[in-house]
Amino acid sequence: MVIPPMNHLKHHWNRCRKNNVETLAMPRIGCDIDGLEWNKVSALLEQVFECENLEIVVSQ
Repeated sequence: MVIPPMNHLKHHWNRCRKNNVETLAMPRIGCDIDGLEWNKVSALLEQVFECENLEIVVSQ
């Protein structure tokens, strides 16, 4: 099972912060072909983006 690298998520966090992004829309990354469990992926996203006032909208 492949987990999205934390440094890759932090890179996106830095880009959001630098560009004053308030809403981030994304699919359930890693959960289709890669077979990851969404609860684990979403926990990583919450960990990376926890200190930001950022709304994350996830499409299914």
